[in-house]
Amino acid sequence: MPDEKRLKAKETKRKNVLEALKRLDAFVKNYDPDQHQQEVPHRLDRLEKVWCAYEIVQEEYEEMDDSEEFVQKNLELRGTVEELYFRVKAGLSSKVPPPPSPTVAVAPAAPAAQPTLANVKLPTISLPEFDGDFNNWLTFHDTFMSMIHSSTEISQVQKFHYLRAALKGEAARLIQSITITANNYAVAWDTLVNRYSNKAILRKKHIRALLKHPKIPNNNVEALHKIVDEFQRHTKVLEQLGEPVDQFSSILIELLEDKMDDASLTAWEESIATNAHPTYNEMVDFLQKRARILETISINRPQNNASKSFSHSSAQKKPNQPRLSSNAATEVPSKSFPTCPACEKQRHSIFDCTVFNGLDPKGRMKVVTEKKLCSNCFRSDHFARNCRSKFSCKHCSRRHHSMIHPGPAEMEKSTPDAGSDNPSPGPSSVVTAVAAIPTPEIVSTDKSSNASVLLTTVVLIVVDVYGQEHVARALLDTGSQPNAISERLCQLLHLPRKTVNVPIAGVDSTVTNAKHEVRAEIRSRVVNFSESLEFLVLRRVTSETPSASFSTSRWNIPENFALADPDFNTCRKVDMIIGAAHFYSFLRDGRFHLIDRGPLLVETVFGWIVAGKFENPAECSNRPAVTCHVATVTSGSEQLERFWRIEELNGSDYSVDEQKCEDYFRETVSRDPSGRYVVRMPKHPEHDRMLGSSKLSAVRRLKWLELKLAKDENMRIQYHDFLREYVALGHMTPVPDDEECTSNVFYLLHHVLKESSSTTKVRVVFDGSAKTSSGYSLNDSLLVGPVVQDELLSLILRFRKFPVALVADIEKMYRQVSMNPADRPLQRILWRFDASEPIQTYELGTVTYGLAPSSFLATRTLLQLVEDEGTPFPKASTAIKKNVYVDDLISGRNSIEEAIELREELDCLLQKGGFRFRKWCSNSLPVLAGLPSELLGTQSSLKFDPEESIKTLGIRWEPEADLFRFDVSVTIQNKSPTKRTILSTIAQLYDPLGLISPVVVQAKILMQNLWLLALDWDDEVSPDLQRKWAQFCEQLPTLSNFRIERFAFAPGFQTAELHCFVDASEVAYGACIYVRSVAADGQVQVSLLASKSKVAPLKPLSIPRLELCAALLASRLYEKIVGSLDMEFAGSFFWSDSTIVLQWMKAPPRTWKTFVANRIAEIQASTVASHWQHVSGKENPADMISRGVFVEELIRSELWKHGPPWLREDKSTWPSQGIPETKFSVEELELKKNVILTTQIFHPDPLFERFSSYQTLLNVVGFCFRFCHNARYKQRRNSSSVLSVAELHHARTALVKLVQAETFPDDLQRLNKGFMVSSKSSLRLLSPFLDADGLIRVGGRLRLADTPYDVKHQIVLPGFHPFTRLLLKFHHRKLVHGGIQMTLAVVRDEFWPLNGRKAVRSAIRSCYECSRANPQPIQQPIGQLPIARVTANEAFVCTGVDYCGPVFLKPAHRKAAARKSYICVFVCLSTKAVHLELVSDLSTPAFLMALDRFVWRRNRPQHLYSDNGTNFIGAKNALHKVYQMLQPGPDSDKIYKHLAEESIQWHLIPPRAPNFGGLWEAAVKVAKAHLVRQLGSSLLSFEELTTVLIRIEGCMNSRPLLPLSSDPNDLGTLTPAHFLVRNMIRPLPEVDIRNVPLNRLNQYEKLQKYSQNFWYRWRNEYLKELNQQYCANPKRYQVNVGDIVILKDESLGPARWPLARVMETHPGPDGVTRVATLRTSSGILKRAVSKICPLECVTEG
Repeated sequence: MPDEKRLKAKETKRKNVLEALKRLDAFVKNYDPDQHQQEVPHRLDRLEKVWCAYEIVQEEYEEMDDSEEFVQKNLELRGTVEELYFRVKAGLSSKVPPPPSPTVAVAPAAPAAQPTLANVKLPTISLPEFDGDFNNWLTFHDTFMSMIHSSTEISQVQKFHYLRAALKGEAARLIQSITITANNYAVAWDTLVNRYSNKAILRKKHIRALLKHPKIPNNNVEALHKIVDEFQRHTKVLEQLGEPVDQFSSILIELLEDKMDDASLTAWEESIATNAHPTYNEMVDFLQKRARILETISINRPQNNASKSFSHSSAQKKPNQPRLSSNAATEVPSKSFPTCPACEKQRHSIFDCTVFNGLDPKGRMKVVTEKKLCSNCFRSDHFARNCRSKFSCKHCSRRHHSMIHPGPAEMEKSTPDAGSDNPSPGPSSVVTAVAAIPTPEIVSTDKSSNASVLLTTVVLIVVDVYGQEHVARALLDTGSQPNAISERLCQLLHLPRKTVNVPIAGVDSTVTNAKHEVRAEIRSRVVNFSESLEFLVLRRVTSETPSASFSTSRWNIPENFALADPDFNTCRKVDMIIGAAHFYSFLRDGRFHLIDRGPLLVETVFGWIVAGKFENPAECSNRPAVTCHVATVTSGSEQLERFWRIEELNGSDYSVDEQKCEDYFRETVSRDPSGRYVVRMPKHPEHDRMLGSSKLSAVRRLKWLELKLAKDENMRIQYHDFLREYVALGHMTPVPDDEECTSNVFYLLHHVLKESSSTTKVRVVFDGSAKTSSGYSLNDSLLVGPVVQDELLSLILRFRKFPVALVADIEKMYRQVSMNPADRPLQRILWRFDASEPIQTYELGTVTYGLAPSSFLATRTLLQLVEDEGTPFPKASTAIKKNVYVDDLISGRNSIEEAIELREELDCLLQKGGFRFRKWCSNSLPVLAGLPSELLGTQSSLKFDPEESIKTLGIRWEPEADLFRFDVSVTIQNKSPTKRTILSTIAQLYDPLGLISPVVVQAKILMQNLWLLALDWDDEVSPDLQRKWAQFCEQLPTLSNFRIERFAFAPGFQTAELHCFVDASEVAYGACIYVRSVAADGQVQVSLLASKSKVAPLKPLSIPRLELCAALLASRLYEKIVGSLDMEFAGSFFWSDSTIVLQWMKAPPRTWKTFVANRIAEIQASTVASHWQHVSGKENPADMISRGVFVEELIRSELWKHGPPWLREDKSTWPSQGIPETKFSVEELELKKNVILTTQIFHPDPLFERFSSYQTLLNVVGFCFRFCHNARYKQRRNSSSVLSVAELHHARTALVKLVQAETFPDDLQRLNKGFMVSSKSSLRLLSPFLDADGLIRVGGRLRLADTPYDVKHQIVLPGFHPFTRLLLKFHHRKLVHGGIQMTLAVVRDEFWPLNGRKAVRSAIRSCYECSRANPQPIQQPIGQLPIARVTANEAFVCTGVDYCGPVFLKPAHRKAAARKSYICVFVCLSTKAVHLELVSDLSTPAFLMALDRFVWRRNRPQHLYSDNGTNFIGAKNALHKVYQMLQPGPDSDKIYKHLAEESIQWHLIPPRAPNFGGLWEAAVKVAKAHLVRQLGSSLLSFEELTTVLIRIEGCMNSRPLLPLSSDPNDLGTLTPAHFLVRNMIRPLPEVDIRNVPLNRLNQYEKLQKYSQNFWYRWRNEYLKELNQQYCANPKRYQVNVGDIVILKDESLGPARWPLARVMETHPGPDGVTRVATLRTSSGILKRAVSKICPLECVTEG
């Protein structure tokens, strides 16, 4: 490591040098020509001295450390400082005052062709890269040698780092294993040279590259350049490799001719017609000349193909996909030449200009310099350093044209050099390509041929993913909503992409798609401004802008104006488009007109942009084309979603965020002294991070608004009056200057909105969705909140049940709810009533419309008012809960008196919360009596429309007639309808009650048909659909004649019933519900309440299923109506003309298939099956919904308005209650098929379980067969006491038959019939067959093997049958308890047990002898940590103790033997602190003395834990006697009091269970490891060894208790040593001072703070770390009292381990037994279960 002091001194010196450099930079930025001009030369001198000083200091600093991180960090710093140096030097050089004109020429003028480069920043030479390609080795080798390897200023380590950075792929892997050191650099370089400097391979690679070069296409300039470059490069490399290339001319010419296109080959043959022996160099000259000619033609006569770039084929689009529109007609350059830069008069190429050709080289150079042309190709869109031309001067090979070469050489008139897009680097130089800065475009918008309009372009800085800055050119486009970035720039920035699919349409419906989106940070070059924006990635954002360069010499642009795009008049590329969402936030105050009727300079954060119309020069005859850019197309999807959303009936519970809003409101709502409510904004959890800066945008929007209001005086007055009212009412208050910098602030943008309302002509709209500098808006960082009011459908249904209607709205509802002062900074606006005044900041003190949670806060406050004040006003409370929609009251009562009472209660209740109703309206004028005129609403109509923007269609109520009606105004356009126009009209059909569903369903059917066509938004529809649409639109205006009663019941009705009708067709289905009410006089009224319709799904369904869907829709609508009306009905009836649906209703849902069953279950849950009845189709009003009707038919239809006529009659006249007799097939009824699953369980014959031995079973069966034989054949009786082989074989065959018959009955049956076993049989892979005895044997593939029959075809047995188990045990014992492999091999000589390996393993595990010979100890799950480990105690309060050793001491003299000693280890169970004591022997006195030393040096432990060693047992007894002696008695009170408080309680772990003392066992292991490493085999004296142990103790107490943190700011970790310092102080109860700053504490309190921090980390870090397990838990083993176990004894072999019986178990706190008391032949013992092996044999099967 370098010396810290020297390093710090170098850093200080370098910092001083950098500060001097920054002061010079500040001088350049604040430069004033009048004051500072004479200082510039001196500051330039000072700059050079500062730079030299920096170079010296930096080199000394870099030599102090050679680590890779240090080197990389300094490389980055060098790059930054170099950029600053060049910027300052360029700035100072540009401000050097011109020298005085000399009177006498003292020296010849410098050649014109050698311009100075002092003010030019050369491109950075980048490090060459090599990836292992032999073709690039020599280029890399020479470049690296010249730049790095041969440099004497770069250290060897730095060279190695450079080499590593330059290598990629295979080359990098070649030296990957070589460590970076100074000496290893030469090794690595030699390794590369030896690998790639193989001349034979290089020669072969380059020759093959020449042979394999592809043939070039006809007249392709780029390909022609490329083949010349490639051949030249390869031939030069071959020359370097010693090949005689000059002798290969004929071969090279033949190769080139083979690769040339036909046109070039023809020209070549013509050129050598008279040359019998052309050379290779002549052919190269020919190709270069031809390339120049072709490129000149391409420049001077460009092909008219630009317009083709937008003629993309229009791909098929998804029907509901939003897209972007790029209405672009890209400018097409004219075929005529631009104005010649030399003569500025005629339109011709500069190479054809007689004026230019008549000048000498010096004069030509002057023209090139003045006109800012490239000195290499004479083009105006770049300079020589960025020129992509392959050609250089023929005379000197430098980067300038031959026509401006100075000197006496003959000047040739040359064709212009043409650039290539992809120049190939030469063999000895590699430079980084600097991205060219693109430029603006001229867009023609005037009818005049010479009038053009400038598009506003800016040059800005874009930051890549690594934080590096890049210069890019952007177009500020107010016609574009999204932002766009070119693919080229996106790749250069390495930005992470997000996959999107955004269609972008252009002029004439040309379509392309944006597939990716990125986020990039842009910065200004002139001011401190940056913002993060999202961009769509496009291959090319727009054409070059402008399409032709032009002169601005007559514009007189002020020199002190920093242009946003200095080269706005030069045709260049555009890399970015920034849309209208951010355009106005970039604007500043400045405006400056250049010339009369000319462009305008507008100040922005990027500098001054040039915009506006200007006149082209008269000689410019080519007219530029028009260019428009991206503009978002508003998709109809939102309107369609709204259209379908109002058709849904299902509600939803609160989401997680909505529930958070509700809980937050309850916690934070309060009231001010006036009774008004004060609320807070519900914020997103990441609110503080998401919200960025917004003030700058607000300032720009305000100035833009002032300009807009200045153009309309009337609007300005109303806007000012609106905000003055805000101030007068206290809803907006100015913010003091000292509170301007409050954090967490958002400035709302505001603008004007005109409304058609009679009461509000101009409204201020606040924009909470404006993006901040972080890319998020205020609304993004706020939670929206749930909808707390009933939906409009329920309110209108309730509105129809009151005879007396009452409506009103709440005046300025949002502004009656105050915002908590803590959240008011989020509602700041900028405003001033006079443009001459300074801009004032105001805070809105009330809930503000335009913010995401405003609706929730306002409506939820109304409900809170009811909760707080509603008890005295029960009617008003109910009306606010159920009859208020946002701020509109839609209610009523059964009488005028009740209505008046309701109105008065509402007024009183709302006044308590600061609200007031206005616009009162009713169908009964007495209800409104006594109200002032300003509180009365219009008497004409009231519109029910939840969205203010939809104003042409909707429901209207006529109070006087008490009728609902519809006003429809659809304009029939002459042009053909498109998908957009049709869907936008349909989406406006707002009919929440479904009163005109038969008409609306036609629109839905049209919409579905239109969607199926998959047309684009602006595509014309088919003629048939046009006809249907025109027919539909023609009838809509007559819909205004449709009327229906608002009050749906009979006056004074006594009973009411609901009747639901359902029907379906192939195209749609629907349901309508009528209310049948009967008055006291018997008058019956039937009225339509509501209806719903749906189009049939695209997936074809049968008519019965569609009828079922209609029934389901009816049940949901019925539930909605019953829940909304909140009244009792005498009955509910459901009518359908589908008999099959009615049959489905009568049966349980499980009877039918899934589709039917699910819907029947939901219908039966909400309706009663007996109420479903049949109605004929002619009398079913729902039939009008399913097929749709015209408006005129709907107006005339009494069936639709009032239902079937018999509903108004007595029930006896209704259709019959029964279902018509109809027989349906099983398929039509969709009956569910019943599936019965059966299984057969086989129990083995009891015979197999009666015997425990295979041989016994075989003998018993054999003797049984002999008995039967003797009984049948008395003459041939067999009285032998031994069974013969035949008898045993017969018994075995009989047993196997019985086993196979029990286990494989189906397989036996199929094999007996001559069939193969089934594919699901367990024997299918064995190819089984029946032998002569009827046994199933293995077929297999060994039939031809020369082995016994039983070995080839074994008898098949089930693996876990009792007979098989006896057989396996028999062979296992027969093989002297052989293993699995041996036993299975012997058994398979005759039998084939299925799952043989598992079966044998199970049999062996059940073998007593094997279990006895290899017992397995019991393993229990890891237990809970003892209380001593998890309790925060002082160090060593709970201590574990153990011994380790022996350790031999140095003998007293040479002949004496080494003495033994031991180490006593004390471990704190809470903190893992360790104390080591050296003791002379293992006696009890020695341990007591060690314990006494430990107590006096550390702490007296209250609990001491140890194992059952004899020395510890003796010490325990001795201490126990001392403790008993010191109990209260005749001894001294002082001694008793002290020792009684400090008494030690001893705990012994179970015998032979070291795992119970794992903590001190680990400490013993560590101590021994340290001791062995430090001592080795050396012997020390007692004092020396004690010293070593103390050092080891310090090391052990410095070990971290926790894994080291990855946080670089976390400099320390918790160790046991932290707790040992605190032991000396006996702590009293302390106040928690962990969060108190150190400068407020005294020394004692600082110690307390340190101690509290240690214990806080102990609880929150170390203690939680103990909860982690590092191994899997074994399964719990239940040890029961009475179990016979084997007691593990390490001193004996397993076969001699004693047996024991469990007498008692000792389960732990978790219920797991880890210690047990055992009885053995020698007595009673207590052992850990890890020393116990269960005797029971494990069985499987």
